[in-house]
Amino acid sequence: MAPVANYARRATTFLVALFLWIHALFFLNVQSPLISTLTKVLRLGAFEVVLFGLLLVLSILGGSGFWRTLGSFAYIYFFPFVLLVYALYGCAMLVRAVHKLLKSQANLQFGITAAPAQKTVATIPVVPPKSGVNLARHRQIWPENGH
Repeated sequence: MAPVANYARRATTFLVALFLWIHALFFLNVQSPLISTLTKVLRLGAFEVVLFGLLLVLSILGGSGFWRTLGSFAYIYFFPFVLLVYALYGCAMLVRAVHKLLKSQANLQFGITAAPAQKTVATIPVVPPKSGVNLARHRQIWPENGH
């Protein structure tokens, strides 16, 4: 049940953000016909229809807790930037897919196969101490066990 509610909340948030921003940019003017139709059907005033609509939307958004609702409001407020990020992510994934496709075709064309990775081991040469070094004093300054 929780995943269904989560998908419903995300879809509602996306659709509300889309509607509000399209309406804010004057591309979509559905306020007058929709509200006038609902006022006739429900026999309410325009203010009451708008208030009930906003209460319905906000109760759906608010049903998931304060922080998620705050996140939803931030999502709605910054929706144009969210769309820009989605578009940039989609372009990056497209470029990545084209790169993989072209790279695989180039490898097939030239007969290049991927060689298995070889493990490399780093070695550190150990130099014996000079004959004049006091090993007891050396171990007091730099103990071997780290204490």
